[in-house]
Amino acid sequence: MQVLWAEIAFWVGTVLGVWALVQGIIAIARRRGRGQGIGAVIVAVVAPMAFFFVLVFALGIGGAAGAVTQGYGF
Repeated sequence: MQVLWAEIAFWVGTVLGVWALVQGIIAIARRRGRGQGIGAVIVAVVAPMAFFFVLVFALGIGGAAGAVTQGYGF
């Protein structure tokens, strides 16, 4: 069940990120809401990096917890 929710969250985040990028570019090109457009582009670029950082961190914690509970130790 957790894998399903992770998959849904990934794809929803991807769709929203692409939408934010497109809307930001349109806002910048039309010079309407230029500040918000620049903000949207920055968020659309930084969000995937933050996602992968949190993903690697969570997988590392999960791997360490699995090793400890299985008695492998470090």
